[in-house]
Amino acid sequence: MDRHLSQDVRPVFASENVPTMRAPDVSLHRRLLLRGGAGLLGVSALPLAPLLAAAQSGELCVDGQAERTAKQTAGPFHLTGAPFRDDFRVEGMDGKDLTVRGQVVDVACRPVTGAVLDVWQADPTGVYDTRSFQLRGKVQTDADGRYQFLTLKPGSYGSGFVRTPHIHVRVQAEGLLELTTQLYFPDEELNAQDALYRPDLLMSVSKGYAGLSATFNFVMEPA
Repeated sequence: MDRHLSQDVRPVFASENVPTMRAPDVSLHRRLLLRGGAGLLGVSALPLAPLLAAAQSGELCVDGQAERTAKQTAGPFHLTGAPFRDDFRVEGMDGKDLTVRGQVVDVACRPVTGAVLDVWQADPTGVYDTRSFQLRGKVQTDADGRYQFLTLKPGSYGSGFVRTPHIHVRVQAEGLLELTTQLYFPDEELNAQDALYRPDLLMSVSKGYAGLSATFNFVMEPA
């Protein structure tokens, strides 16, 4: 991994100290991959989720090129040092299980191996934990640029300045510009009221026997 990446994107091994969670205080196909993506293997602890349709029409890659993913603000609730893990859920916290998966590629449609996705979000009631790493974590892409993690669907929050349900993601990879953005859910009533909402950042979401399944593919620019 690039030595210039921030230190908090290092994988955490079993021998390292990871903050404990308290109970509820809880080969890319270049021509056919669609924006929003097709389903990949599910989180290892879950049955395989069905393949998902794309959230948006049109191919992600056209003539071997892809448009970069739109950037959005990190907001005030990011914490550095989140642990590497693929299950962000909190024991005893009520909510809808949500598996998010997809691929990270560059603008030339090449899979990005070893990209680190730093993920954070509100809980199902719309509250961020800023004292520990509840509903936060990092995952790393595999040799095909694929990632996956399991979490709970976030809630909405705010009055006046309303935030529809969303997930924050910061993606870092060697030789590529850091990408910070937010992912949204289709068919949410508050999407139209959220000033930050963008339809090109919609995940593809479906209901399955293992909860909700969502996909999104990130496109990164060269540094």
